[in-house]
Amino acid sequence: MPSERAPPAHLEMAGPQQATGGEIVLRCGQPSRNRAKGWTIVPVTVRPASDGDVQEICEILAEGDRDHASALPTVFMTACDPAWREPAVRQWIGDPTSAVLVADEGGRLAGVVVAVLRHAPREVPVLAPRRYVWIDSLAVCSSRRRQGVGRALMEAVHRWALDQGVDEIELNVWEFNRAAIALYTSLGYATTSRRLHLRLPSA
Repeated sequence: MPSERAPPAHLEMAGPQQATGGEIVLRCGQPSRNRAKGWTIVPVTVRPASDGDVQEICEILAEGDRDHASALPTVFMTACDPAWREPAVRQWIGDPTSAVLVADEGGRLAGVVVAVLRHAPREVPVLAPRRYVWIDSLAVCSSRRRQGVGRALMEAVHRWALDQGVDEIELNVWEFNRAAIALYTSLGYATTSRRLHLRLPSA
């Protein structure tokens, strides 16, 4: 995941001949480097995922899963077959109310974000009716972190949400993931709820 020191990604809409199926394709940045701060930006194209990307997407998400298992081994399994995600990823790709966007670096994926259009549950009378976009997953290859890839993916999601007529985005992030928290904060996200945990001493 990019750190708080990664600079903003510069996104440009690709030309019409580079878009497929009426989708917007975005390009991120020009090659640049700041040795003092330790980040590098390498151009990537943010585009909608296709069925041919599913396996690579699952591998990128699995790398994020391993990071979570390393930080929270009592919550996440350390050994998990990446293929378990395939049905869900394929369903998201084929669902017009979802966006699976990938950062493509010359045919190799550097990251992925999954966004889902949601409605507040109508059967819960205390909740105001509203539509919002939920970020199910954001993952960047370890070799491409701190390079603006996560920021480029999130900015592409922001554009997709606005195209759906939605101006609210929500997500969850684990407290250990300081780099992700820094990224979201730099994009303007604010905390709206907290989930607390207590481990009781053994009897």
